Amino acid sequence: MFRFSRIFCAAAQFFAVAVVVCASNADHRSRFQAANGAHELEQAEAILNEWKAASPGDPEYYIAAANFLLNEERGVSISTKKAVPGDLVVADQKTGREVGSVSTSVPSAAAYQQAIGLLKEALSKAPARIDIYLGLATLYQDSGGPGELVNELSAMAAYANQHPGTLLYKDGKPYPEPARENLSHAISNFARRCFEAGTKQGDETFRSLAQLAVNAFPDREYGYNLMGIYYSTIDKKPRLALENYERALRLVPNDSLVWVNVGVVHNMAGEKKEAAEAFSKVIALNNDPDCVKQAEAELAKLK
Repeated sequence: MFRFSRIFCAAAQFFAVAVVVCASNADHRSRFQAANGAHELEQAEAILNEWKAASPGDPEYYIAAANFLLNEERGVSISTKKAVPGDLVVADQKTGREVGSVSTSVPSAAAYQQAIGLLKEALSKAPARIDIYLGLATLYQDSGGPGELVNELSAMAAYANQHPGTLLYKDGKPYPEPARENLSHAISNFARRCFEAGTKQGDETFRSLAQLAVNAFPDREYGYNLMGIYYSTIDKKPRLALENYERALRLVPNDSLVWVNVGVVHNMAGEKKEAAEAFSKVIALNNDPDCVKQAEAELAKLK
């Protein structure tokens, strides 16, 4: 099992209405949140319309509207009907017999496109907001737009490299430092979802995101680790995998995540001695309990 970077942020949860542009916008925001929280959907929609009319340049309106639109189409339905593939089965606790089902609904393609349009408008009002880039990327990934996903993350990386020190995040606060570390980490998390899809398209997108991370942030290890995983598991070129892991280790020589992957590749190539050395290194570093646990298990198999 290869290891990816740990999750930096839950990008799908970017829909936070937060920046206070003026008192009027703050009033619309608080009223919308109250109505939406109370599930008074008609009132919430009316407030959104007022908000847009009063402040068409406020990016927070577009974020709130996208969130509202998608949440309207998401839902959970409990029924006494027999479960179909994709549903959860509801069983009687005493007899264990099926008595119903729970189904979930996801936004339609049209809703995704409308939400994407709203977020693009928000980004045009606030081009430094990294949370909006990540939100758009999440929607593209959720709605099956791999090309758009790569393009959006590429645009985010390009903007970040062109405007260092000016990036913003939720609540209009400065994007967390170290920014290059966090941005490359975020790209790695999107790549992980592509890898886990286990499809040809997912593999191709994974490769594109790995290359993006290398090209945009060559001073960070995440892209090289992703390229190592690509050559280890998809393109089956262990020498190229190890070359990329070595590049990562030049930047982070004590990164147990990368050392585990080095050991796995050596083991796959039948290089037991080198594999044992890599796993022993992880145990000696002792800076990541999960990696140590995996290294110990892998070493036990080699004996």
